[in-house]
Amino acid sequence: MTSKDKAKELIEAYKSMDIDNPHEGLGGYYMNMSLDDAKSCALLTADTVLSVIDIYPKHQMSASEIEAVEYWKNVKSEIEKL
Repeated sequence: MTSKDKAKELIEAYKSMDIDNPHEGLGGYYMNMSLDDAKSCALLTADTVLSVIDIYPKHQMSASEIEAVEYWKNVKSEIEKL
């Protein structure tokens, strides 16, 4: 999946979330977020992934791990563009 596609997927996932509310016994409801709020959540997701990856020392990262960092940086950039 391209970083642009991933950015769109994350935003869409946050824009229309099915939230389960077991306390009400309703089985769930939909929450529609504004585009700006969905982008904020998607950016938080990308930042969280990057912060987890950032725990590892760069000199010990494999080529695929370095590619993952670049991928998520690109995802974050694409989210900001949308």
